[in-house]
Amino acid sequence: MTSRHLIQQFVISFAVLVLANFLVDRLAINSVPRQLIRTAGSLEAPTDLFLGNSTMAAGLDQATFAEGCSGCRPINLGLGSSSPVEHYLIYRQVRKHSNANVFYGFIDTQLTDNPIGNYESLFGNRAMAYYVESDVAREYYTSKSLLNDLIFRLCSQIPMIVERSAIWAKIERFRRWVGEFGMPARSNNRFGRAEDFILIELGVEDFVSRCKHAVKEQSPICSALTAMFDQVLESGSRLFVVEMPMSSSHRKRYYQLPIWNAYRENIKKQVESLGGLYIEASEWVADDGFADGLHLNAKGAKQFSRRISHFSQSQ
Repeated sequence: MTSRHLIQQFVISFAVLVLANFLVDRLAINSVPRQLIRTAGSLEAPTDLFLGNSTMAAGLDQATFAEGCSGCRPINLGLGSSSPVEHYLIYRQVRKHSNANVFYGFIDTQLTDNPIGNYESLFGNRAMAYYVESDVAREYYTSKSLLNDLIFRLCSQIPMIVERSAIWAKIERFRRWVGEFGMPARSNNRFGRAEDFILIELGVEDFVSRCKHAVKEQSPICSALTAMFDQVLESGSRLFVVEMPMSSSHRKRYYQLPIWNAYRENIKKQVESLGGLYIEASEWVADDGFADGLHLNAKGAKQFSRRISHFSQSQ
């Protein structure tokens, strides 16, 4: 092969990569995080902001909340498959609304777990850390490693890496369609296949270990949430940290353990010491209000939203 042929192949390969990156970038222009960020940036004076992962995204029914709270204008910015760092990034897009109450929903040990932000984990919705104030995201994900910081910076410049889930999601849907061809239909909801959420729940031993460690070490709320909570309260807003509704099976398996009560008390004291209010809502909704093991259905969301609306105007 001559040098001329080698150069030609290099130029063609480079052009294909550039085109592929452009196409992936366009394909992801309406990804869930990008839509959410556009919504957050265009809000007109909401009175109540709701943040958290998919349990909050599914749990807050804005219309029902507004009905139970005269004059309230709620906005649900919950994002599925996300961590506290992404929640903080979303909040930073709406900080101009300094008078809005902030309701932050969480499950299990999310408040004290340190979010992981490497190549493997920053996938799907969490990839927003690459393009929404990435300098802030790096403070929480790569500050302790120059190598990780370099990898993060490089990845953030390559759409095929940042938005790789846009491709793999379509491949996975096709794979599942082929795999289920001729088989009984499986239950799905807006977040995916219902049975998959059983797989993401912590094992009991892991759950107990995390709780015990947090209680023993008096683990503080993770730094991204501490920064967010401080800014909420410094702006004059009210902060509500919500232990989200859970199914009876989840509560029996995890929340009825003695160690959870100790963990909850540690977190509750921290929230109250900051000036926020801790809301124990895990038992608010019966099992017929759940779409799967973690997420509320329409009925459950209305029940939760109606009840939590009373906190917005409480003193």
